[in-house]
Amino acid sequence: MTDIESVYAIPSIAAERLLSAHDGDVALLYLYSLAHPGALDREAAAGALCRTLRDIESAEEKLRRLALPAADGAAPAQASAPAAARRTVTVTPREEPTAAQTPPQFGAETIVRRVRESPELEALFQESDAILGRHTTKEEMALLLDLHDGYGLPVDVLLMLLHYCEERFERDGHRKPPYRWVYAEGKHWAELEIHTIDMADAHIRHLGELQESVSQVQHLLGLQERRLAASERRYIQSWLELGFPIESIAIAYDRTVTNTGRLKWPYMDTILRSWHEKKLHTPAEIDAAEPRRQGGTEPRRTAPDKAVNTEALDTLINSI
Repeated sequence: MTDIESVYAIPSIAAERLLSAHDGDVALLYLYSLAHPGALDREAAAGALCRTLRDIESAEEKLRRLALPAADGAAPAQASAPAAARRTVTVTPREEPTAAQTPPQFGAETIVRRVRESPELEALFQESDAILGRHTTKEEMALLLDLHDGYGLPVDVLLMLLHYCEERFERDGHRKPPYRWVYAEGKHWAELEIHTIDMADAHIRHLGELQESVSQVQHLLGLQERRLAASERRYIQSWLELGFPIESIAIAYDRTVTNTGRLKWPYMDTILRSWHEKKLHTPAEIDAAEPRRQGGTEPRRTAPDKAVNTEALDTLINSI
């Protein structure tokens, strides 16, 4: 069998993380490792990939931090392998973190070396200290470093992420954002491919407008005296993202209370999603397709009068 007859199958999780890393050297080295199983010969890899030895060492370390499925010793799939093994990988948004997605741990020596290599990273950690009001722990530095090296978020975008998270938690009555939450939000930014200051600024403005709309709906529902539960906030945000203006949500609320006697989130959600499926979003569209009854409930219908049996009536009178 010749080399051209071999197909190297890349696990989907590996493809996803390589794409998120936005680092061509890392991707090339991973492919090289697949084609050359066994212990990595750094000098041979540098020559084959037209890279310096330092480039190869840096890419090798980033590969370790990405925690990809082991490339060493991976055997190439044969050309006759099932189609499922050769299918095009579809990158889907990440769900809740799983064991495979747990960020790799960075040793103190690695963190110190990365800071020495990059003054920008040093400035990032200093800003993190200022936000927290204390020294950023090694574990917190590792999360920020993984967002930078593993997910490809530039330092200036990470600075905006930190300040956004700080303002968000202060608005919600918390003192400081937990870094696990910062890490999850950062991964979401990476999924949205937010890699410039302008993109981050536009995203933050959108989130601010969304929060303002959520507050208006909260006031409409009479819930302004308390904080929304997470499930309630998700309902409201989903309605807004479906394209419903506040006035249409008010109509759905009115019909929910009229029909059930109180606010029932699933019932109201059913109404709005039904309108969305029918492409009814504005109050005019809704009232034209499903007009509200005027004057309250319809009068109760009574049974029609029965015809009088005169013969039976005469018989009854004569017998008296």
